[in-house]
Amino acid sequence: MGTTDSTTGGCGYRFAYLPRALLGATAFAMIGACSSGTDQPETTTSTTPTATDAGDASCLSGEYDVVGVRSHRTSIIGRPDVTEPIPGLAMTFRDDRWQISGSRAHLPITGPWFTADVAIDAQIRGSVAGSPATFTVDESAGAAVMTTSTSVQDVPLSEVAEVLAPSGVAQVRCDGNTAQIDAENTSLTLQRAA
Repeated sequence: MGTTDSTTGGCGYRFAYLPRALLGATAFAMIGACSSGTDQPETTTSTTPTATDAGDASCLSGEYDVVGVRSHRTSIIGRPDVTEPIPGLAMTFRDDRWQISGSRAHLPITGPWFTADVAIDAQIRGSVAGSPATFTVDESAGAAVMTTSTSVQDVPLSEVAEVLAPSGVAQVRCDGNTAQIDAENTSLTLQRAA
């Protein structure tokens, strides 16, 4: 099976998890089919007060629970899109260092052809610097195991880091006890630990 990708085509149609070879042709056909109509993508404007956009990661300190993960990349474990707390998964910030810790954490994965659970007992560490914030993954230790309906297999921590640990330039927003990190590879929603 080829590499998969997700994009939004013309008229607001969403093409998720199509092989890249089919993605371009399908999107082109849909755009051509509706380009003569008046159906245009909607533009919305938020009237909600904005949170603190730090530019850098200076608003992040201490320990947070991970309460949402949305990966922008696909690895061998799939592409997580979780909008609820993940018990046992935390992210800690100390100065310019960060660490994601999984203590019997279970990351659910739902794909177009499978569902899986990735059990994480590991630490992924890195640094963050600059404005805008740039995250770097430095090291990882521990284990991750992916269970599907047909198999159980060890997963390299580099694959878990690819979809879970922020990497590259990121937008950081803090609002009271919550924080949002939107990096090149993943978006994390954090809630300050009790």
